[in-house]
Amino acid sequence: MLIDWSLGQPVEPPQLPVELLSKRQAAAELARRQRRQAMDAAYEAELILRLAELTPDDDDPQPGATTRLPG
Repeated sequence: MLIDWSLGQPVEPPQLPVELLSKRQAAAELARRQRRQAMDAAYEAELILRLAELTPDDDDPQPGATTRLPG
């Protein structure tokens, strides 16, 4: 049950105002943010692949078939 609850909760780490950060702290925060973005992108890719696994391909066009655009 706890897992179901936690999936619906947004996860946003607290952030200090940027103007309070030193150069070293700003660089470290930027590196953390870039790592988090990379992890989010990897997780998004996993979710897309999972949805593809769970979606039947019965309605997909056959290999070599041409598709016609409406109009």
